[in-house]
Amino acid sequence: MTVFLSALFSVILVVALAVQVYEDIKEGYLFDEVSLALAVVGLGRAIYLGNFLDACCGFLLGAVLLGILYYCTEGGMGLGDVFLAAAVGFWLGLWPCVVMILVAFILGGAAAVVLLLSGKGRKTAIPFAPFIAVSTLVAYYYGREIVEWYLRMF
Repeated sequence: MTVFLSALFSVILVVALAVQVYEDIKEGYLFDEVSLALAVVGLGRAIYLGNFLDACCGFLLGAVLLGILYYCTEGGMGLGDVFLAAAVGFWLGLWPCVVMILVAFILGGAAAVVLLLSGKGRKTAIPFAPFIAVSTLVAYYYGREIVEWYLRMF
């Protein structure tokens, strides 16, 4: 992939994630249209790079895991978070998507602990898109290295 295309894809990803983070923090809502556009561009990118199957696995992982959580938490997680995780799965592929999900839940859990220690109640809403966004960028740029580092430990 050319440097220009790589930079263009990075800008598209970062801008879309920034829009979703801003909206989630401000309104507690994510735009389905932004997630859909992110999914379409991510799928196109995967096809261009020849990573179609891996991208589909990342999509399914994000959709299924967060979808299960959506249904089990009965409103604790929004459907927009599921759509966003699925969309970035196209960008990441399977193993970096695993990294994204783990990092997002570690960061979200740390934020929950801080809120609990500060006296906020358990019912305080925490926007999850910021954690998905940060962990997506970590996985997008370093996901494969993190997986390789982890696998070398065994």
